[in-house]
This record gives sequence, C-alpha cells and structure tokens, in this order.
Amino acid sequence: MKRIYGVAQTPLARVLASAEVTPQTKRRLEQKKSQLNPFALKQEVDRSLTFWHNESHSRVTVAFGTQRTKGVD
Repeated sequence: MKRIYGVAQTPLARVLASAEVTPQTKRRLEQKKSQLNPFALKQEVDRSLTFWHNESHSRVTVAFGTQRTKGVD
C-alpha cells in the first residue's frame, strides 16, 4: 500500500483555497501577507532569541547587606 499525498501548500494557501472562508477574510489575509517583510521578521526573531538566551545564561550576583528593602528595618 502506498500513500498518495496532494501538492504541498502553506497554511495560507489552504485557507485561501477553502470555500468555507469568506472573500472578505481572504482579501484581509492577502493584504496582511503583502505587508510582511520576512527578512525583518527573521532579524526580530533572532534578536529576541539572542536576548533570551543571554538572559537565561547570565549569572545574577546578590550582595547581602548592601541594600535596604523599603519598609524593613
């Protein structure tokens, strides 16, 4: 037995091909896609990943007795 798959499609292409989605929604999604810049999105994701990687791997040093907490004597 051999499986036969359809042509690969992106999620957006599947939505646009669907009869269940209104034309207004399809136009809105196509407009949103035309406004996206994949290179800028990648840079933003890379910056965020680098930031969170650095945050999760940095050491925090706490010096006891150097700061007073407000309201604590």
